[in-house]
Amino acid sequence: MKFTRQRATAANIVKSLIFINFTDFYVFYLFLNELAMRAKYGAYVTMYFSKDKDFYPIGSDLA
Repeated sequence: MKFTRQRATAANIVKSLIFINFTDFYVFYLFLNELAMRAKYGAYVTMYFSKDKDFYPIGSDLA
């Protein structure tokens, strides 16, 4: 039983590491995308679609 519990813990650690790496990569991709949009259209053009279906600039307190 101890061996199976250790194996399950190792699998959970690996899954969490993969998830963390994926989310970090996705956040970095969003950051690069925002930089590219700002370079192309200007500083305040980068928008995202909120839950209320209203546009707010990234980093604003309204979202």
